[in-house]
Amino acid sequence: MNEGCIVNSMQRTAAELWQDYLFLSREMLKFLERKEHELFFELMSQRETVQQMLDELAKDDFKHTVQGQALFLEIRGLNLSITQKVQLFLNHAKQKHSASKAYDGYGDASGDAGSRLDRIIK
Repeated sequence: MNEGCIVNSMQRTAAELWQDYLFLSREMLKFLERKEHELFFELMSQRETVQQMLDELAKDDFKHTVQGQALFLEIRGLNLSITQKVQLFLNHAKQKHSASKAYDGYGDASGDAGSRLDRIIK
């Protein structure tokens, strides 16, 4: 699916748009698992575009069909997995940031690395 397809899909049905939403959600999870965050954010942007198009639909009877309910159940599971993986990514980033800050101020730019620690140990 390319962005042009999404942008030019104003005449698409609710079922087609929800299928696009499901596809983008699957791809988002796939790229999160691969730690390809730039692609994840691009797909998230595309999914937001589809969501806006769904919000603008005059009629969305697809929600009330058996197929629609099954699709929403799958989307709900994907969203839960995406949320958990994003939370793990954020926690990992916070830990890395904290560890990096813990080493700030040790050594000085003109001396050897670890020179401050050497003075402490002696």
